[in-house]
Amino acid sequence: MNIFRKGISGTMLDNAGNFGNKLLNQITSLALEGYQNGRDMAYQRLNTLRLKTEELKKKTGYSGLLEHTVGNQTSLYNGMTEYTSDGDLRFINPWAANKLDSTQQEYLKYIILELHKNLHPNWSES
Repeated sequence: MNIFRKGISGTMLDNAGNFGNKLLNQITSLALEGYQNGRDMAYQRLNTLRLKTEELKKKTGYSGLLEHTVGNQTSLYNGMTEYTSDGDLRFINPWAANKLDSTQQEYLKYIILELHKNLHPNWSES
């Protein structure tokens, strides 16, 4: 074993459980629990976003056949963004009167509110 070339990954030395150190094992356990909690939160948000996107597809007539053959999913989002005079990309304001249909407005409102909640965790919609 040449650890100078390949490192310790895949050896007994890269597993804290192999050292029999109670403190090291507790730290590892806490880190793993933290990672799992982060993954759980991310999956919950992704699942909700997936459901909203499926709803958008259904309401706009974007079929499974299109999705699995030649369909371009970016067409679902046409008209939801614009470029500023500075060249920045931004969302169209779904609360203002604009060219978006009600399905696009509903989807964009959800996305923008979720982004805002993520940036400002203590903010509430009320």
